[in-house]
Amino acid sequence: MSSLLAEFDDSGRYLTKERERRLAGELGLRAGQVRVWFQNRRAKLKRAAAAAAGSGAGAGDSTLARQLREQGLYGHGGSGKSNKSS
Repeated sequence: MSSLLAEFDDSGRYLTKERERRLAGELGLRAGQVRVWFQNRRAKLKRAAAAAAGSGAGAGDSTLARQLREQGLYGHGGSGKSNKSS
């Protein structure tokens, strides 16, 4: 677990296929399990940021929400890109 947390912090929250396979081998897990762990961890951060933003807890919380939004991990449509066609 500590290896996953360290890799999550160091990797910028996303893994390459190579790093995913390496971690899986080191931990005795399948690559899919490592991938899902990272997905769940990103979702947990997103939920925490949304809860903090909704509670109005303080400026530090809005900073986290802004950082996550910039990384595409928070909110909907934050990238400004649209797939709609007329």
